Amino acid sequence: MKKGWMWTGVATVVLAAGVGIGTVYYYGSDDTLPDGVTVGGLSVGKQSPEDAIGQLKARIAELEGTKVTIASSERMKDARSLKELGMKIETEDFIGKLEKYRDASWWERARLRMDNELAADHGFQVQWDDKVLEKKIESYWGGFSGEKPIEATRTINERDEVVYTEERPGTALDLAALKKSVKALQPTSLSEGAVGGSKLLSRSLPLPIVETVPNVTLAKLKEEGIERKIAEFTTSFTSSAAGRSYNVTAAAKALNDTLLMPGMCSSTATS
Repeated sequence: MKKGWMWTGVATVVLAAGVGIGTVYYYGSDDTLPDGVTVGGLSVGKQSPEDAIGQLKARIAELEGTKVTIASSERMKDARSLKELGMKIETEDFIGKLEKYRDASWWERARLRMDNELAADHGFQVQWDDKVLEKKIESYWGGFSGEKPIEATRTINERDEVVYTEERPGTALDLAALKKSVKALQPTSLSEGAVGGSKLLSRSLPLPIVETVPNVTLAKLKEEGIERKIAEFTTSFTSSAAGRSYNVTAAAKALNDTLLMPGMCSSTATS
């Protein structure tokens, strides 16, 4: 009688263990991600790891492909993607967790599911290659602002009058400001419904322009204090030998527009 009860107890334990193992096996054999798994606000749960990875990569490609245009540019070919401008969205850590879950044994996967290791909002990173960003900005849009400054001039007319022409400022691309504006377009979320991850995949930015001043300005010329021409020398060497003509011409070109300030001297002597 006692043996019968003992065997019944053993059978019950074995059966319970079998049921438990069967339940765990069934639970672990299901490779579907638990509900509530998100990365950067993007829901990827309730599907296979492969489908989740595909969904994530497609969303990243969308966001990296966001087109940036400049308001002063009328040609659509001047639209460039954030990826072209050096932006990259990193989710490698999360993808590694999905691959680990996919490749795990049924026992390990059951443990991962029960511990809810994936049931959380996993983060992402946005990285910029600043050298690429700067190079591309100058290459694509640097020419839209190009107007070189013109230096002030000073001439002395035939009446011995000093005549000034005022400088004219130019314009140049404000590279730092445009870099900052482009970087501000990076996503703060991978979710399509979030403010920082919306479906708006084309953005327009104003072209920031700064005024550039030439090296020679009217103020600098007037500071030099030149009031009139003191003397003028003219020499003719049309009948000179070819060698002398060359030397005189070369020296004249070298000295042309040379400015000697008080205390300075000019010498053509050689040692």
